[in-house]
Amino acid sequence: MSQRETEWTQRIRHALDAELARPDPALSAALARRRALALSQARGTRTGLRAYTPGIAFATAAIAVVMLAGLPQTARNIYDNDSLLLEVARLNADIELIEDLDFYHWLDANGYAG
Repeated sequence: MSQRETEWTQRIRHALDAELARPDPALSAALARRRALALSQARGTRTGLRAYTPGIAFATAAIAVVMLAGLPQTARNIYDNDSLLLEVARLNADIELIEDLDFYHWLDANGYAG
């Protein structure tokens, strides 16, 4: 190699080294984001909706418990112990008999039933 080629090679080498010494801002930002994401995953921290998952699960379970605790009073069939209604339903009687059920109970309670 001649002296001129050697100097030219050294200038190119210095220019490339200088270019590598100052990183690209977009590349630096992308690397910083990737690093932060990797560190947060390594620590076990959750981001986005995953951060609220335990709270949502607890709230759902609490609502289910409250609803199920009140279920026996709200879901109980009010006619379970009503033998007259069961008898009317068994006989496929008129709907008017069922509508006047309270009146028939009053008659039965006061000794007017036959």
